[in-house]
Amino acid sequence: MALLDGLLAYWTMDEAGGNRADSHGANHLVDHNTVESAAGKINLAADFEIGANEYFTVADNADVSFSDEDFTYMFWVKPESLSAGSKIVLKDAGGGGNREYQCGLAGTYNKYLQWLIFDAAGAGLVGNVTSLSSLTAGVWDLIFLWNDTVLNQVGVQFNLEAPTIAATSGPGPKDAAANLHIGGADGGGYNWDGLIDESALWGKVLTPDEKTLLYNDSDGYAYPFIFPPARMRNYRRKRIAGKVTVYD
Repeated sequence: MALLDGLLAYWTMDEAGGNRADSHGANHLVDHNTVESAAGKINLAADFEIGANEYFTVADNADVSFSDEDFTYMFWVKPESLSAGSKIVLKDAGGGGNREYQCGLAGTYNKYLQWLIFDAAGAGLVGNVTSLSSLTAGVWDLIFLWNDTVLNQVGVQFNLEAPTIAATSGPGPKDAAANLHIGGADGGGYNWDGLIDESALWGKVLTPDEKTLLYNDSDGYAYPFIFPPARMRNYRRKRIAGKVTVYD
């Protein structure tokens, strides 16, 4: 299965609370300030409340930290509100040359997503793209974020709409020592408000066909990608004693 090629982490977000498991690898999400759950795109989703400073972290390691390398993030998101500066994902300790990448609502234009890649010094930007598509509170969207070192581009894409792409000005991102954060950051101020579900990280740039499989006519296509997407409408996943059982 091509979707397993280059896959570094997959977070189903199916847990009712606490840490969320990486179903593919060892990059388990550590819960901070009690991220709860709600009905998701597939089974459960992580439910972030903006006033509670809730977020997940993964300690810095080679799977989530990149130099001048290809990578792609995927997130199903359903915001409850749209607050300027809210982050979906960031690997950015702020200052001190310890910044790598981040994506969140773009300043005062708080319905668009801005995807930033920092330079080798971890201070300036080599990639900066703001989506032409926009988020809507209460609506699910599949978000793709990537860094392409072959074409020297960064991109952000909603669902299967035309991507927004920008040229990079040099190699990046910096391989920083910051932890990966999803849904917010240490100290608050960047917190997401709403749901995040079925999230993943690849060490490659996904193809249009792979994105089409993952979108699956807006139904989603979940790890471990057992059935062809046409059959996913009858797919359910149930956790029993840490295992995954599939019903068709």
